Amino acid sequence: ERLFDARNRDAARDVLGELVRDAVRHCDTAFEYVTILPPHQVRVRAFCLLPLFMAMATMRACLDGSSLFENDRPVKITRGETRRILTMSLGLAPFDGALGTWYRGQRRRLESTR
Repeated sequence: ERLFDARNRDAARDVLGELVRDAVRHCDTAFEYVTILPPHQVRVRAFCLLPLFMAMATMRACLDGSSLFENDRPVKITRGETRRILTMSLGLAPFDGALGTWYRGQRRRLESTR
């Protein structure tokens, strides 16, 4: 409850930033795992990529939202972003190089949001 107290807003954002930094390290590990899977296992790879990239987009939305700690609305990614992640995950699943480029780009976007 203290996170939502206006007097603790800066501390709450610091805590969120620390949680995101930890989560990004887990995302790195998850991405490495996906690239170990055989490239011809497109569905399995996409099944793993979807939550990974949705988590990254959600973290970015949390960091972007200056009002995160000021209201009761949940943080959500848009339907368009969800469709894009689905399309990219299925389309790039067999291609490690392209996946790496996409992942690094999303990671940079997330880091620049902090």
